[in-house]
Amino acid sequence: ILKLQFLYFIEREEHGMGPKKRLTTFAPSPRNKRNVRKHQGVTVIKNEVKIQKPTMHVVDASNWVHTSFHAIPETVHDIKGQPTNAVMGFTNELIRLMERLHLNTDMIALAFDSGKTWRNSSHPSYKSGRKRHPTLLPQIPLCHEAAVQILGKQHCLSQKGMEADDIIAELAVSKQIGYNVTIHAKDQDLFQLVQNGVTVESRRRQMKLLYGIDAIRERFGVEPHQLAEYWALVGQPSDSIKGVDGVGPVKARDLLVAVGSLNAVWDPKYRDTVEKVCGERTAQKVLSPESREAAFFGKRLMQLPSPEPCPGWILPPRNSLQYRGPQEEGLNFLIETLGIIALQQNYKELCEKQRIA
Repeated sequence: ILKLQFLYFIEREEHGMGPKKRLTTFAPSPRNKRNVRKHQGVTVIKNEVKIQKPTMHVVDASNWVHTSFHAIPETVHDIKGQPTNAVMGFTNELIRLMERLHLNTDMIALAFDSGKTWRNSSHPSYKSGRKRHPTLLPQIPLCHEAAVQILGKQHCLSQKGMEADDIIAELAVSKQIGYNVTIHAKDQDLFQLVQNGVTVESRRRQMKLLYGIDAIRERFGVEPHQLAEYWALVGQPSDSIKGVDGVGPVKARDLLVAVGSLNAVWDPKYRDTVEKVCGERTAQKVLSPESREAAFFGKRLMQLPSPEPCPGWILPPRNSLQYRGPQEEGLNFLIETLGIIALQQNYKELCEKQRIA
């Protein structure tokens, strides 16, 4: 039986392209191998397989808000003429996820950013390169309120001094035996949380990509827990992390494979290995005190869970995150407050299917 850690999933729409398929997290049986094909080294699963273990779905809600804003034109607006493209996309993504959940079995948590954190204090230019959109800012609290009305307040998590990534990391590392964790986000920073029982699901158009341990190894050439050190060497422009001069993805991978860790790069006993991997000229730059300081500073900013504890954070009990279906108040909020008529039918069908309305 082929053991799959990375499944490439295609969800087909109803208009002439066949029924929707479910995302699977384990290998198909031998008799279904004819429904599995390889495409550019990625496994494509076409058949539906039931998920055995309950799953905690942890959503990077702030990431969803931003990607929805850029995916849907700003011409989408409410009855007052205010743009609601981000709210529309966010709510649609949430409803589609809720359609996959099993009542009273699966769990769901939405993590939201809550302002600046210790990273902004330590590194004033942290994420400063990201463009601010005036039409997006008013929609962020509306997205949060939509989630509260549709799903319930207990499922919407935020904490002063913590990014959404920090909350997701806390939930992922506290995973208990008996259920899996699926992180929903397009942010690669969360790939470092992947382990046995913890995967990252990312949507691309009509496809869902599920990243497990093998997928991370194949894509980056290092273990998931080494990714913070990998990005500390390579840099992350979106987070304004410079990295080490002269080190790209290939050299970063080869260095971590050869010496094992970021600490070992500056260990004198590995100097010859570093020079062999980078070349003598580049090695001089890499081994400089300035490069070492930049690398460890970058790792500290990128590392998940956060190396800085957040006072006041309390891990929510498992039963409070258990999915109990859509809230009846959500339909009124969509229609009366947001004026989003387009999602009315989708939400009604969800309520009827899960016997809430």
